[in-house]
Amino acid sequence: LPVLGLYLACLWAGARLLGADGARSRRALVVAASVVGVVVAVAAVLELLGLTITPSTDSTRTGTVVGNATDQGIVALLVLSVLLAPAVRERDRVAAVGAGAAVVGLATSGSRAALVVGVLVVVVHLVRWRSARRATWVPLASALGALVVLALAIPSTRDRLLSSGTVTGRQVLWGESWRLVQHHLLIGVGPSRYVDAIGAVHDDTWVEKVGVAAPPDSPHLWPMQALSTGGLPLLLLAVAFGGLVAWRGAERVRAGRDPLALGLLCGVVGYGLVLLTHFTAPA
Repeated sequence: LPVLGLYLACLWAGARLLGADGARSRRALVVAASVVGVVVAVAAVLELLGLTITPSTDSTRTGTVVGNATDQGIVALLVLSVLLAPAVRERDRVAAVGAGAAVVGLATSGSRAALVVGVLVVVVHLVRWRSARRATWVPLASALGALVVLALAIPSTRDRLLSSGTVTGRQVLWGESWRLVQHHLLIGVGPSRYVDAIGAVHDDTWVEKVGVAAPPDSPHLWPMQALSTGGLPLLLLAVAFGGLVAWRGAERVRAGRDPLALGLLCGVVGYGLVLLTHFTAPA
């Protein structure tokens, strides 16, 4: 209940501060996103250098101030998506600093899903602005190159990119989750009950292929998470609301009146894509 209250409070605050069109609300979003990007990047770099900023869930990856390493990648992805347009097309220095920090946050996170979606976000902007002048696409191409080079240069990120360990774990997890929800299709197992209910279908395969250090606490796949929490009704609602957001966002982009619309849509859709391998969290 406290976490759901936090979600609703964030939704209200965002609508209250940014709901009205105008330069003031737009500036508030750019500055806030830039500050978040810088804080996350600085904390991640300090942790890579061996300084503990906050307790991490995995000592081999940066946890920083937003949760685990994938949460860091998600936040950096959202910041990058929002700031690309003002940084590149408007030469906004604050946005440029925030976007650069977001690239660092993404690269240091080691989150394969966030990195892949981050690359896709930059490519989408390149395609959208393919007819723009050289001064527009060169910074985008540079951001793409910097993201790839940094990801390969940081040992912990490079090792994860070349490893299939968690991929195997996801396959086992999704198989067990599907076996569980087949018995609870109508109403699911209830909010936050997955971690208890999964034991009914949990077998030695998980220990053999993943180990004992990380017992499953979520399906790490948002449609399956909705299905296990509230059954088919919640899954249908989640898909319907997701489709509505994507449709309205695409309309806003096509209208061409809001320079941030493309980045906002990329951020929301990109987050949905990362949640195909991760769990929902307040960060």
